[in-house]
Parts: sequence; C-alpha cells; structure tokens
Amino acid sequence: MIRARLEQPLDLLEQRVLESAVTLRQFTRAVEQSPVSVVITDRAGLIQYVNPCFTALTGYTAADVLGKNPRILKSGEMKAEQYADLWQNILAGRVWRGEFHNRRRDGSLFWESACIAPVMDAAGQVSHFIAVKEDITRQRELQAALAASERQYRLLFDRNPQPMWLYDRHTLGFLAVNDAAVKRYGYTRAEFLTMTIRDIRPSEDVARLESHLAQRPWLPGETPSPTSPSTWRHRRKDGTLMDVEVVTDPVTFDGHQAVLVMAQDVTERRRVEAEVAALNATLERRVEERTAELGAANRALQSEIAERLLAEARLAEAGELNDVVINASPLGVAAYRATGECIMVNAAVARITGIPLDVLPQQNFREAMAARSSATLALAERVLATGVSEREEVRLRTRAGRDVWLELHLSRFLRGGEPHLLVISDDIADRKRAGEQLRLQTAALEAAANAMVITDRAGVVEWANPAFAALTGHPVEALRGQSLRVLNSGKHDSAHYRLMWSTILEGRVWQGEMVNRRRDGTLYPLHQTITPVRDASGEITHFIAVQEDITERRRLAAALEVERAHLAQRVQERTAELTASNAELARALNAKGEFLATMSHELRSPLNTILTTVEAVEAGVYGAVPDRQRPLLGNIAESGQHLLAVINDILDYSKIEAGQMVTEPEAVNVADVCEAALRLVREPARQRGLSVESQIGSGVTQVHADVRRLKQMLVNLLANAVKFTPSGGRVGLEVTAKTPGGGIRFTVWDTGPGIESRDMERLFKPFVQLDSRLSRAYQGTGLGLALVARMAALHGGSVSVASTPGHGSRFTVVLPETPAPRVLATSAPGVQGRESPSAPLVVIADEHQGFSAALGASLESHGFRVRLVRNGAAVLSLMADLSPRIVVMDSTLPVLDGLEVLRQMRRDPAAAAIRVIMLATVVVPGHGEQCLAAGASAFLEKPVRPDDVAALARTLAELPAGGEHPDA
Repeated sequence: MIRARLEQPLDLLEQRVLESAVTLRQFTRAVEQSPVSVVITDRAGLIQYVNPCFTALTGYTAADVLGKNPRILKSGEMKAEQYADLWQNILAGRVWRGEFHNRRRDGSLFWESACIAPVMDAAGQVSHFIAVKEDITRQRELQAALAASERQYRLLFDRNPQPMWLYDRHTLGFLAVNDAAVKRYGYTRAEFLTMTIRDIRPSEDVARLESHLAQRPWLPGETPSPTSPSTWRHRRKDGTLMDVEVVTDPVTFDGHQAVLVMAQDVTERRRVEAEVAALNATLERRVEERTAELGAANRALQSEIAERLLAEARLAEAGELNDVVINASPLGVAAYRATGECIMVNAAVARITGIPLDVLPQQNFREAMAARSSATLALAERVLATGVSEREEVRLRTRAGRDVWLELHLSRFLRGGEPHLLVISDDIADRKRAGEQLRLQTAALEAAANAMVITDRAGVVEWANPAFAALTGHPVEALRGQSLRVLNSGKHDSAHYRLMWSTILEGRVWQGEMVNRRRDGTLYPLHQTITPVRDASGEITHFIAVQEDITERRRLAAALEVERAHLAQRVQERTAELTASNAELARALNAKGEFLATMSHELRSPLNTILTTVEAVEAGVYGAVPDRQRPLLGNIAESGQHLLAVINDILDYSKIEAGQMVTEPEAVNVADVCEAALRLVREPARQRGLSVESQIGSGVTQVHADVRRLKQMLVNLLANAVKFTPSGGRVGLEVTAKTPGGGIRFTVWDTGPGIESRDMERLFKPFVQLDSRLSRAYQGTGLGLALVARMAALHGGSVSVASTPGHGSRFTVVLPETPAPRVLATSAPGVQGRESPSAPLVVIADEHQGFSAALGASLESHGFRVRLVRNGAAVLSLMADLSPRIVVMDSTLPVLDGLEVLRQMRRDPAAAAIRVIMLATVVVPGHGEQCLAAGASAFLEKPVRPDDVAALARTLAELPAGGEHPDA
C-alpha cells in the first residue's frame, strides 16, 4: 500500500517537470530570436548612433557614447583573439557574428549576441559598421536552469531501481529505457529502441494489449491522467515470463505523444500468494477429513503451522523488498502514528531536510509541525479524520540554514486497525526557481517600452504587451485571436506586404518603416522588426514583432532640416565677414615684415657706428687715450655689445614668430663648431673662476645643420651656464650619438644652483626670467632659451632639461643626423607652422590667431608638429602636400566653413583616415550631432582649454591610421 501511494505522486511530479521544461524551452527560443539593440560606428570604431534599446540595455545615454569606442562596454573577460577576428572580418567587408560578455555603466555584466556588418561607400570602401545586438543574459541563465532540470529528470529516470520506459502512443515503439529495464529484461538499450511494447508480451497476450489500448483513446488536445496500476505478463530476452504491475502516464517527449511506464516485477509476490492460497485450501481439507482423529489432527495441525510460518517468512521477504524500494526512492517517505511517533523514514527525508537519519525517528511529527507550520499540522489532522489524501507546498528552513520548498503528499493508511499518516515529500526548489524566472521574464516583456506582439504563422495575435495596446488603441484582450490586418492603413500596396511575408516565411528577419491605423482611425508611422520563431523540428510556428512609434523622430528630422537651412544662411553671411577680415590680417602681416626689416637696419646701423668708433678710439686712431678714460671706453663697448646681442635675439625671435627665418643646413664638423662656441665663453668663465670641460663621443663627426644657428644655440646654453654657476664651479659640453633612432645629442651642463621643478615649464617661454625683480642678480632678456627651443625645432630637433636643486642642470639639444632643408612657414597668407618630423602632424584651422598660437604651443609641448591655417581652403590645400594625423578645426571658417571642409575630406579616400576635432563658438541645437554625422571624431564647444585639446589629440593619435584598434 505504501508503494502504491508513493508511485502516484512520483508520476504526477515527473509530468509537471516535463511540462515545465517544454514551456521553458519554447519561451527561451522566442527570447533568443528577438533583436533589440542597434549601434552604428565609423570606420575607426567611434560610435555615431545608438538606438533606445542600446541605452536601456547598457545604462549609457546616447550623449555618453557618441564619439567614443564601444570598448567602454568591455568587461575584460573576452579573449583578444575574438576582437582580432572581428576586425579582420569586418574590415575585409565580411559580416561577423558572435557573442560578447560586456559590462553595463553600473558595472553589472551581461551577455549579448552580435551581428556586425560593414557599410560600403560609393567607392566600395568600408565607411561605417552596423552592429545588431541582442541581450542573451536571461537566455543563458534559462539554459543553465533547463539543463539542471533535465539532469534531475534524467537522474530520476535512469537511476530508478524499477524498470521504466517511454513508448510512442501511435507506433507503440520504445523511445527510451532506463538501466533497470535493460538489466531486468536482458535486452540492450539499442535492441529496445528497435522494438515495440508488443515484443515483450507473450503472443497470446497481444490481443488483450490491443483491446486495452483501444478502450481508452486519447483525444487531440486532451491531457490524459495517469492510469491505475494493472498486472501484465512480460517476456524477457531469454524467453522467461514474469508478472509485472504497470503504472502508465501519458507525456510529451522529444515531440512525440508518448507514454511513461513504470513496471514492478510481482512474479515472486504472486507466487507466494498462490502458495499461501494453496496451503490454506489444503489445511481446510485436511481439517475436515481428520476432525475425528485427534492424534492425527494434532500432527496435521503442527505441519500446517510449520507451513504457515514458512509462508509468513516469505511474505516478510516481500515486505523487505518494499523497504528496499522505499529507501532507494529520491522522494522523502515517512510514516507516523496518529499520535505523531515516527515508525518509518527513508534516507531521502534526511537529504531534503538536512536532519541526520538517526535523529529523524526520534522526532514527533505533531511537535515538529506545531513549531514549523501549523497549517500543515491542520492538514494532517484532516487527512487522518477523513481518509482523503491532500497535497501542499511548504517552505521550510533546514538545520544548515538553507530554505527549501517541499511538495508534501499526505495519505492515511490502516495498520493493526489504527489510522496512520504517510507523508511523501519532494524538494521542488529548482521548479520554483524556474517558475520565478518565467514570471520575471514575462513581467519584463509586459513592462517593455517598445510595442511587442506575438502571432501564429497566419498572423493571428496570441499575445501583446501593454505598450502595443497603448500604441494601437486596441485592448490586449480584444486583439487576442484577431489578425493584425485590423491595423492596415491602406497606405501600402500589396507588393509591400508580399515582400514582408515572403521574407519572414523564409525564416529571415524583416525590418522596415510603415504606417498603421489606430483604433480611433488616426494614422501613425512606426519602425517594425518581425522575427520568425521555430519549434524543435525547425518549423516556423510564430512571429514576434517589435514596433516603435517614430512620429516624434520624423518631427525632429523635419525641424532639423529647417535648422540646417538657417545655419547655412548664417554660415554664408559669416563667411563674407571673415573673408574681409582675413584680407585685413594679410595686409597686417605684410606690414609686420616690412617693420622688422626697417627696425633691423635702424637699430643695428647706429650700434655698429658706436662700436666701431669706440674701437678706433681705444686703438689711438684719434690720439693717445688717458689711462683713466680706458675703463669708460670699455664700459661703452661692453654695453654696446650687450645691446646688440639683445637686439639680435629680439629680431631673430620675431623672424621665427613671423615665419621669415630660413635654415640652410649643411654638413658641419661637430668638433669645429663646438670649439668655436667654447672659445667665446672660456674668457668670461676664467674671469668668474670657472673651469670649462668638453667631451665628444667616438664616432660623432658630422651633423647636418645651419652652422650659424647651431653655434648660436650652443653659445646661448654655455653663456647661461657660465652666468648662473658660482665661482669655483664647472661647466661643460658633451656630444654623443643618440640611440636608438639616430641623431646627435649636444648636452651643456653646470654645477650651479639648479632649477626648481615648479619653474621648469617657464624655462622656454620668451621674455620670461625665473627671477623677475629689478634687483635680480642676473641680467638678460629672457629670450636665450626660447630661441634655442625654436631653432632646435627649425632643425627638426628638440631641447630638454634635467635639473636637481643644489646639484646643477643639464640642457640637451637633440638634432637628427641628416634632416631635409626646411622653412619654418610657407609663403601663403594665413599659414604658419612648427616642424618636428619625428612627431605626428596637427593642422590647426582657426581665424583667431591668438587662440591658434596658444593651442599650437600646447600641442608642441605635448610632442606634436603644428601647422596653423586661418581658412578652410588652406586646410584642403595642405592635404595634397602633407599627411596630417589630426585636424583641429573651427566649424565656421573663412572661404570654406568647417563642415564643408570635413565633407570634402571624407569624400577623398586619401584623407578618410585623418582624425578631425571640430570646435564651435556658438552651438545651435543638433550642431554637434551634425558634425559627428559628417565624420568628425570629436566635437568640443568653445571656450576650451588648450591642454584638454592636446590630451584628446594625443589619444586620437595613438589609434592606427586604418582604425584597427588593438584592444577594441
């Protein structure tokens, strides 16, 4: 009796597990095939557009990600090889598909399936990439839960000690058998799967089997209930027969209408029952025959008692077999007296509750339930009183502190005439979790902002979310069972719908815009994505449509067009104003050049006259000079030389700034130019009590340079070292070959007071002295180091300084060994530049000269070469002769505005890889998006900090020219 009550809940449990697994698989397939997120990037991988589903999924707004690389989503858990394969395929023009494990803005991780396709321009070159991505995080979680559920079912089926199998309800062929069936019947699993259930019956029982099956046909759409146990004869492979008690339960298995069968061998039990019946008959007959013979009756009675004891022993063995079945069951089984004392409990109860098996028999059911669940105790009282079995789901906490969900089946049975309670328990935590996941997924779809609808293959609505009802005006209940043709607006011809249906019936996703009609008759435009859903056999059964109302998007697009027309008019007016301003600036530049030439003549001529006259007087040309007057003449000569040096420095720096200084590089003997520079500082050094040292490295013989400018740089540095080094100190000049990369290092060092780190950034600025007081100890214009820096740049080199306060300083000029002759600036009006061929070239296009100069100085300090231009036409003219890495450009420029320049650059394949940072003083709504859409890498609103622009330029310069990001 205990076994029979155990088997029925087990069958019901297995049916519910199978139905939950099927529902979970169908829902997961629908979620997997629904595209949600769209991202558009340029060839460099910088984001130009994301749709609302992307922002909802990642937590980033469109403003957060526009102009940035999708690697902001990287979780660090994907392999670099996957990204390398991605870029190799899409840059070759192929579509790439795969999965990413990414990170949202709040730090949480999610899985998404991605399809990335290149977009070609008119020339057949890849210009953009479109990524369609779907959040599959929940799908992966459901797959894991489904796998766990299937493993649990498989464990319950395969390891059941009783033979079990599944057979097709129509063909009667075996679909699956467990290990117990293979062992008990002697057939291999492969043999079973080629047989039908007729093959394990004796031939004389087949007719009874077919009659039995015909008595209870299953109707289409019906969910049959498990059958009551019935007894049959089965034949083993060796031909022997056995009696079995069979319980069947119709189920769905791998697309088949199947029957789950559990068979218990009762051959021995029936044999014992037959023997007992025979013994009872014999006993009765012998008692009747020998009643008169007392002695013989006593002997017969003793014999019968012995035989009865043997039968009872055999019955006890059959009871032990039942105990084995109960103890092997995965379900918890316990029996209690009406007073609550435990009389039997199996190991599964200990596993489920966490209570040791040796402690369970000591627990009173009534006391335990009074403390844990008064409702369960009341249910047990009702079962004991009425004899009607009950079922309940309860949540209990184990001794280990783990909460478990149990399904309890309570039944009454009689033992010794007294009512007892049988409790069968099953851990249903996994089933609860799977149900909760399904509930959350359904809630998420119900709460989705986009309208979603699921139809059958014919387009009849089976489900729609509230957003769909709000968009169409049709209540969800009213839509269910209707065709979506109720939304037809009549604005599309039949060809439109034929194309849509042919696409989705072929199993492909259809996307497009259309106009539908609401319930109140109003029309609305929408963007729709329709995805086919397949069943396990691959047949299309349903369609999922995701719809987005684009009324507001179209209104904004129309407003943007009006704004663009207004902006174009403003740009045209501004261009005329800037053209006139640019002509005036060009005249000013010419006037500046003429002024420099005049000042050079007017200042140097009188100074040369003064110095020549003093020299003649000292030489006695005009008569003997009294000794007391010679110091005065020396002071005049020294002051004149100092003034001439100052004028020369100012004029040289002015020429550099005006773009009029030209270098004339030639092969220069390094030793000769160094010695010439040292000769000029040895006497002043001796007068100050300083020693002068020099060292030229082996192998350093020649350098290509303007000899006069190189000598001027070395003299300026050596003179500074002599001027700032206290008496008794040392100064020196070292020349070495630079490795790696080539070039020559000229290092001037001293043992002077050194330079504080806070003063380093001011060293090479013109007209700046670290001590600016009128009473300062050292005189000068503050142009010496600025000239050294500018002249080093003219040679394509650089200058650097290293200093420790109290331990002296080291100034190093690095010149390339063989630079090409160059002019600092072109002769074209409005164009200036500073060169350093080893660094990336940046073109700055802005009509405001002060801003361009400050920004150019900042970029040079960050290691860039700089070209300054003042109109859009000059930018395009440079593209043919130079290959700049970056263009920093104002959106409103004279001659050609910045947007038009950017468009022409993007149409030129040779300039397509150039990074463009677009600037704007007055920003109208949508202007930034317009610049990014035209191909800008970044958009900044003035005023901007030059160092911020330099940092952004340095980031963009690190990207490969082809846009291949090594860690994208």
